[in-house]
Amino acid sequence: MDYRIILESITEKNKLEKYTQAVSRLAKALEIPVTVRPTHEENKEEFSFKAQEQLTKHWNIFFGRITDNLYYALCRYLELPVINTFSKAIGEGGESLIFRGKVMYNPETGKPFKVRDWNNLIGAIEKFLNRKMKDAEKKIVLDSNALGRIISRMLKYNTKEAVQALRLEEVAYKGRFWTELSESLKKYKEAFNPSNMELSRLQLTEDSLGNYITNINQNTLKEIKGVFLEGFKQKKNKRQVSQDLFDKMGSLNKDWERIIEFETNDNFNNAFIQEEMATEEPGEKIYLRRVEMGDAFVCSHCTKIKGILVLVVNEPLEDEKISDKHAKIAIWEGKSNIGRSQKNWWVAAGSQHPYCRGSWYREYPEKEEKFGYDFEAVYAKRDKEDKLWGEALDEVLDTGAKQSEPDFLDKVKRIFQQKMKGGK
Repeated sequence: MDYRIILESITEKNKLEKYTQAVSRLAKALEIPVTVRPTHEENKEEFSFKAQEQLTKHWNIFFGRITDNLYYALCRYLELPVINTFSKAIGEGGESLIFRGKVMYNPETGKPFKVRDWNNLIGAIEKFLNRKMKDAEKKIVLDSNALGRIISRMLKYNTKEAVQALRLEEVAYKGRFWTELSESLKKYKEAFNPSNMELSRLQLTEDSLGNYITNINQNTLKEIKGVFLEGFKQKKNKRQVSQDLFDKMGSLNKDWERIIEFETNDNFNNAFIQEEMATEEPGEKIYLRRVEMGDAFVCSHCTKIKGILVLVVNEPLEDEKISDKHAKIAIWEGKSNIGRSQKNWWVAAGSQHPYCRGSWYREYPEKEEKFGYDFEAVYAKRDKEDKLWGEALDEVLDTGAKQSEPDFLDKVKRIFQQKMKGGK
């Protein structure tokens, strides 16, 4: 059967709604789910590197497809109608819930399902998740670590703008592309010659991510059980059960997205620092500049640390504040805000928080100073600009404006420019 989508009277204002409706109707006709995630848009920080964005998107899609396939498989085996929009009113009554041709329960009589059939269903889901996600944590950690280290090397021989624009398949070092260097631990070792301590950290990171994946899988089973048990108690029909499943899968997709966003970017930044430490000259200090992209959507914490210069130290400190000629804050590999209340957040080495996309760039204040660079004047100007930008951002937010508004950033820029000129 052929399908055709015809979109008429498209304008700049209605195009998103038109495209969304078209995709939804096509999915309904084909009886396949649209990726199940909440329909509201979240304003997020931007990535510093195109390749970093692509890697995160790749793994988000990977887990999104698993969730979609699980929902579709459940619909097929239980003879449920496929839902492709989030919760709406569904009428009472309807067909019995069936599993492999047998009635699990009837919405009118509440006839219960057999324990054996129930265990078979849950066991099948568990096997599906374990098979689809086998060794995923190892590949995610290897991918993001290899990318962070290659980006560190490329920035030493290319302009920042050129490296920022590189697509994932273009990232390479000495003729070897990222796809090859992240293919296996063996090739990773050959390229980067990591120390035993670095390999131990890689293993610990894999174990930690593996625990997160296991926890979400267990939560998936729990949520699916909950849908069926509530359906049994409330005598819901097939369409109501399918809608509940679809909504739950949407929430689980957000759980995956949050974990992937944090882990890929946390590993990327820590690997970047690892590579800087591994290639430093004897007696050389490592200074990094914090970079945030897309000012309108940067959180208040990241706005405060935007542009900050930090010193990388070898061992953790009790207090991040240090006495150094060029930097007032120290970071170290693995420094994190996990387990700290938001009011006590400090400058983390990797992700500052979930959905954080900031990154680091290497700077050489000692070398610049040695060759007559006016270090104090340049960074005093940067500090002033950062301070005034923060003030402008606060003033616009105080008016009740939302960061999602199209002209929000323009308002901030106007006030910032006035402050730079000495106006009010």
